[in-house]
Amino acid sequence: MDVNGRKVYQLKGRPEDLDGVMVFNPQGKPLGFIRLPERCENLTFGGPKNNRLYMASCHSIYALYVDAHGAT
Repeated sequence: MDVNGRKVYQLKGRPEDLDGVMVFNPQGKPLGFIRLPERCENLTFGGPKNNRLYMASCHSIYALYVDAHGAT
């Protein structure tokens, strides 16, 4: 969850074309999708400004700077 209440979820048990991370607003409306080449098993915000999204899969770790800041 970021400081604005947006929630970020990894997708599991879905077809390969949905491998990645889905972002929702506090009301549950989808805001965006971050496509990855494999399934995301876990994710967290980090970095000095808490604005880097780390996404872990079974073979790789992906990192993306975002405009949001993770909630503490």
